Amino acid sequence: MSHPAVMVGEGERASKRGWRRYLERVGAWLAHKDKGEWFKDMKTSVSLIASIIATMSFQLATNPPGGVVQIGPEDDVDHCRAGLCPGQAVLAAGRYSSQYKMFLMSNTICFVVSLSVCLLLVSGISLNQGFLIWLMSFLMCITLTSLTLTYVMATAMVTPHSVWESD
Repeated sequence: MSHPAVMVGEGERASKRGWRRYLERVGAWLAHKDKGEWFKDMKTSVSLIASIIATMSFQLATNPPGGVVQIGPEDDVDHCRAGLCPGQAVLAAGRYSSQYKMFLMSNTICFVVSLSVCLLLVSGISLNQGFLIWLMSFLMCITLTSLTLTYVMATAMVTPHSVWESD
């Protein structure tokens, strides 16, 4: 009969071999046999994602959280209330003005960078160079980060404080 400590060690080694084998299988499954085909698939996916993100960012800029000041039938187009004129973002003034500025900056960065990725992909520049692939990946990281910040800011502005403070 062997010592219990030896049996635990053998079980750990077998477990590590099992995980290593599993990770190797996953890696083989994810590996692309034809790099040219992989790059074509990746280019198509990135262009679709960048286009959707640009569309979302544009929509958030034209239809911001909290909405815009509406004009009523009795209002004049030049009539402004509480510092806001018709068509301006409601949350841009008052209590949320600094958060709205941060929201607007992160949304603008998201929009401009996602459009830059779209332009890079449709420009016809050969993206077979390592630097351009790195640049496109870096730009997509910036886009996704700023999209996340935009979401967090929008959620913070429109969610009542009682929701955040409740147990």
